[in-house]
Amino acid sequence: AAAALLAGNPLRWLLTLVGAAAVAVLLEIAYRRHHDKLGYGDVRLITVNSLLTAWWGPQWPWWALLVGAVAAWPAAAVSVARRGRNAHVRWAPWLTGGAGGVIAWNLHTAGPAP
Repeated sequence: AAAALLAGNPLRWLLTLVGAAAVAVLLEIAYRRHHDKLGYGDVRLITVNSLLTAWWGPQWPWWALLVGAVAAWPAAAVSVARRGRNAHVRWAPWLTGGAGGVIAWNLHTAGPAP
């Protein structure tokens, strides 16, 4: 967002905030409804990841969330197999990896300034 303002592109700044806010609002609602299944640290991490990935467009935070969730499935399946339905899954490494993958993809295809 700061880079967009410094480059004189306030529309890019606004799109970055809108893209991140959409994901943040949905995750906040999910946390409030199912706080026993989703930690608030994960919600904050997803919000920060969304701010980083929304720079390339409002669709990229959703892709980062999807990539991180799909990457976590094997670890989640093992955790559930070991501990049953009350298993806890550490999402942070996978969510960070999803955001990192999306950032790497966008840096490769679009460059640092879309």
